[in-house]
Amino acid sequence: METIFSKLHNAIAKMAGQAGLVKKNTVKKKDLYASIELTSQRLKSFTGGFEVMSDADKRTLADRIYAMKTKSDAQACAAYINLAAQTRSRTDSSSAFSSIIIASKAIANVLNNFLANIDLIFEGANDINIHTAKLSHVAMFGFIEKAEMYSNYIVALLYCISYEVSVHNGTHELDKPKPYKYSLINDKYEEFKTFHDQMMHGGRESYLNTFKSLIKSVDNIRVANADTGSNLNMIDDSQLQGYSRGFLYQYSLNPFKWIGEQWNLIRDAVYKKREAEREAILTHINFLTAEMNGKDPNSEEYQKYVKVIAAYNEMVAKLDQKINAYYNE
Repeated sequence: METIFSKLHNAIAKMAGQAGLVKKNTVKKKDLYASIELTSQRLKSFTGGFEVMSDADKRTLADRIYAMKTKSDAQACAAYINLAAQTRSRTDSSSAFSSIIIASKAIANVLNNFLANIDLIFEGANDINIHTAKLSHVAMFGFIEKAEMYSNYIVALLYCISYEVSVHNGTHELDKPKPYKYSLINDKYEEFKTFHDQMMHGGRESYLNTFKSLIKSVDNIRVANADTGSNLNMIDDSQLQGYSRGFLYQYSLNPFKWIGEQWNLIRDAVYKKREAEREAILTHINFLTAEMNGKDPNSEEYQKYVKVIAAYNEMVAKLDQKINAYYNE
């Protein structure tokens, strides 16, 4: 039976055995810091935007989302409603995005903890590769990847819900979001839901406590060696199971590529996307505020939001296409 650790063992062995890839799959501390900071800021843009929205408007938006429950073309609203029902949230039905705001802050808190302790995590080094990485690095990479997935999902959810709830006389006021946004909402729902539920119910404390404990532990070994590829068999099985239950279910080696060899190629696109998306998020929330307050769709203010959203959505879509082209090589 294949387990989390047998998969990780095989992935480490494969990467460690690929001659010549160590140098270009090296993650520099400053690049990792920049990547983590961007994801943290992205979550902050989302939560900050909704915190400006009044409680009354968030209640109205929640009512509008639930009113779409029976509509066959309201996939994002359906995902939102299912999430609220399946993850024990008691407030999402009365205040829009309330549990997502809480979970986003918890995720950002872990990311900011990484930033505050980056020198300790790197143990004085300026970079890591598969042969110098420790188990704590692999666990950290897993969380970073989950945080990126989570931020991708909630932004897509915001875009698509904005489109679905702003309908007058049978006509949508916004252009329909790009198909990849809906694909993300559908394809990543289970992964998103699981991570969301964990972060809503003690996941932040559990992760950080386990991470801090691992850093100081003899189990925080280098994960690869030049002979057999993987060192995981050096850790006692019972310890591995404990780490698996605690937080290593979300391990990843992907950042060795994304923040290693690809970072210099995608950095400018990532920063441009961050700026465009920050404005897009705030404009979507301002648009929803106007919509919830019954602003005339033909008014100059309302139509300005529609045009700005269309422009930013197009810009972000092109940048996403460019970034994903490198990720999927």
